[in-house]
Amino acid sequence: MRSVMTQYASSRDPLLLGVDLFIDSWWVTLPAALFAVLVGQLPAAYSAWQGLPLALNESKDVGWWLLMAAAILINLWAWLFIMHRQTMRLIGRSTTVGAAMLAAAKAILPASQALTLMSVLIAIGSLALVIPGIYLLVVGWLVLPAVVSREGSARVLIDGCLQSARGQWWVLAKGLLLTLIGIMALFVVGNLLGLLLFELSLLSGLGAITHDALGQAMMSVIGGMLGALYMPFASAMAVAHEALLSARRQSSAKSSL
Repeated sequence: MRSVMTQYASSRDPLLLGVDLFIDSWWVTLPAALFAVLVGQLPAAYSAWQGLPLALNESKDVGWWLLMAAAILINLWAWLFIMHRQTMRLIGRSTTVGAAMLAAAKAILPASQALTLMSVLIAIGSLALVIPGIYLLVVGWLVLPAVVSREGSARVLIDGCLQSARGQWWVLAKGLLLTLIGIMALFVVGNLLGLLLFELSLLSGLGAITHDALGQAMMSVIGGMLGALYMPFASAMAVAHEALLSARRQSSAKSSL
């Protein structure tokens, strides 16, 4: 498999690389994203079935907490699975779905440790001064890709992310901001497209037969499909930034020797 990264070896533009990686990998990662979105709806569906309040600050039963814990773990696994698949495509290595699933499962524990430590650092930085918290929050975007691409303890991985962001924080912040804008655009386009198809069904007379059920189904399915693309998109952008900033850091370290 040809490495996507080689196309940008000269420009080394993480935004262009992230977009290209997303286009190259969305079709192999979308099923995992859809599965994660579906599992994420289980606690809400259980609350509706059991007549429990939807507000998170209201009391819940054991079943809801078990579903919520399972949804969190499965969503973390899905992120790691998507990042693993994209990282392999980025460096030009072929991998099977089974190997990616196993690698993602093995990475859950170190990812949890790294995310927990990073969250503590962000909280401390926010309490001490706002600016350190914001700085660490942006750097935290690189933690999961670092877990997938490198080995080491949570402290070592976070230290590597901090070193990669040194002198490149504004590049990272710009990439994160544009990624968030892209995610919002995906949700808006999905909802608008679902609404458009619903209006077309009303004009054709089909909507009059099925009443609101057709419109709700259209908006849910199309919105869910395009909304689920946010995971491969956000993951591709994070993987691209982590890979290029890490490569840039290693290149600077070699040139200084």
